[in-house]
Amino acid sequence: MAYSVQKSRLAKVAGVSLVLLLAACSSDSRYKRQVSGDEAYLQASPLSELHAPAGMILPIQVG
Repeated sequence: MAYSVQKSRLAKVAGVSLVLLLAACSSDSRYKRQVSGDEAYLQASPLSELHAPAGMILPIQVG
């Protein structure tokens, strides 16, 4: 009896692991951004300097 319970528990763990693996590795196209031939983004204006209010502590900028 203990062997069959242990075997069914192993089957459940393996099944749940497989489902989680497939869910994690499924293709999600929301993060993919492809250029559609329009390269107008290359002519975007440069970023302006950040103007923080007096007294605000900003993180250290490296680079």
